[in-house]
Amino acid sequence: MNDLVKQLRIKAGVIEMGERISFGSETSLMFKAADEIEKLKNDISVMIQKAASKNLPAYREQSQKMLAAIEENEKQAKRIAELEQERDEYHSMVVYTGMIMEESEGVAGYHLNGDLAPWDELFTSPEYKSALAIRDLEQQALGVESASQYALNKFPNGAIHSMAEYANKLREKAEALRG
Repeated sequence: MNDLVKQLRIKAGVIEMGERISFGSETSLMFKAADEIEKLKNDISVMIQKAASKNLPAYREQSQKMLAAIEENEKQAKRIAELEQERDEYHSMVVYTGMIMEESEGVAGYHLNGDLAPWDELFTSPEYKSALAIRDLEQQALGVESASQYALNKFPNGAIHSMAEYANKLREKAEALRG
């Protein structure tokens, strides 16, 4: 290989100086150079394949982790979009409820006796407070369930089991409040 490089440089120098060279001498040298380049290219390709095959399990494992992370991100993005839609719907309900409350004095028929139940009475009633407590417990249970799903690959099974038990206890409290 070194000899070929030396010959190419000498031939290029002779041509560059404008000296006459024997017919075909440059082409045979070029063919030798092309053959050597192809051989080196094949050698490099074989070396890359050998290196890849030695590390194939590592590449495969890394690829699987990356795919799992992509899938998890897609699931989270979908869930975020769902939650954003829910948030927007709830926001609309709050806005419309606020508009109704501003234009009215309360709820007719709430007491089932025809009397008007003023808004202040509704928000201080035991039923309202119970409904808020139930909502809070349900939100906590959802949060614990979400955390346990996230933790599935991060913690030992015992921790996940404990989280699931805690979520069930929160739901039981919510059910007890519902009566």
